Amino acid sequence: MPSTTFYLSRQGVTDWASLLAYGERQEYAVATRTREILDRDKELSRYLIENTGQDLVAFLFQREDSLLGPAAVMALSITDVLEAERMLRSFVEAAPLEEGEQRNSRISFYYTPNKAYPVYKLPLTTLFSQLTGFSESPLHVYATFYNGRLLLAPDEDSLSRYIRQLDKGEVLDGALVYRAGTGSLSDSYHFMLMADFEQLLDQSGNHYRFIPDFFSRNSDFFRNFVIFVQFTCADGVIYPNIVLKYKTE
Repeated sequence: MPSTTFYLSRQGVTDWASLLAYGERQEYAVATRTREILDRDKELSRYLIENTGQDLVAFLFQREDSLLGPAAVMALSITDVLEAERMLRSFVEAAPLEEGEQRNSRISFYYTPNKAYPVYKLPLTTLFSQLTGFSESPLHVYATFYNGRLLLAPDEDSLSRYIRQLDKGEVLDGALVYRAGTGSLSDSYHFMLMADFEQLLDQSGNHYRFIPDFFSRNSDFFRNFVIFVQFTCADGVIYPNIVLKYKTE
């Protein structure tokens, strides 16, 4: 993840069908779903079940210009990148055109000094919101493949900034607070969350849903902390691990 990441959730996925069924029942998914969007959601769900692995990561990170708001990306492990990209291109090209849309506008490119990354504009879908919990995300989602993963984002800029930061080696693993917080966690887990309360509280209301009321009511205190939450399952028992790390100057 980029070094400016301030919210992160990572989970193992052993049952895609159950995860997708849970997501589609959420209020923010149902409220904006038309018959056409429902059809695209089902098609994209089948694509994810067939091509993705068992690792799903969703995160928010700061752009260089804070006035633009945070960037949002979801990264999914892929079993066969070449086949997954071929199928995604076919899915994008075969989807019905929206009013005023040009078919050749669905695929663009992000260029780095070493590579050109095709960026695919997906048909209207609620799956990004369902799988990330970012309920204010627009229905248009952009996708690209990077380092063996499928990246999804609500705008092309989030994808390009993600690739640019990682190509430069500006990664979260090097951040002092992150290393200190994860040092108390298990190497083996089924779900992990990291949230910088200060940066979440400083965002617009779009991301307050990540913060339980208790932390919001005591925001003056908790904004000084980064929280790490981890769940590990063994023999049918769930073991929680929670770390509150104080942010020193």
